[in-house]
Amino acid sequence: MAPFVFAGYAEIGEGRWTGAARIAPGLHAARRRGCGYASALVAALSRELLASGRRAIFLTTDLANLTSNSIYRKIGYRPVADHFHFDFRTARRPDSA
Repeated sequence: MAPFVFAGYAEIGEGRWTGAARIAPGLHAARRRGCGYASALVAALSRELLASGRRAIFLTTDLANLTSNSIYRKIGYRPVADHFHFDFRTARRPDSA
């Protein structure tokens, strides 16, 4: 049977974030949603990272995704900062083809 839940992490080693980790990506099969597998995996990975000496763990979530935000709060995460992503593209001049 193919895996139906996956989570990864990356070490952060610069500046004030030395010794921290970021959890990402996190994927799960749509047919397994609502079973608690992804929540349990993220909670277990978070515990393992803290137990192995990481002093901080963070993840990024979409503020519009109420389900994931609720899950993250239940397993102990709290909001710290909001970040925005912007794509800047070079505007074409009206006289260019």
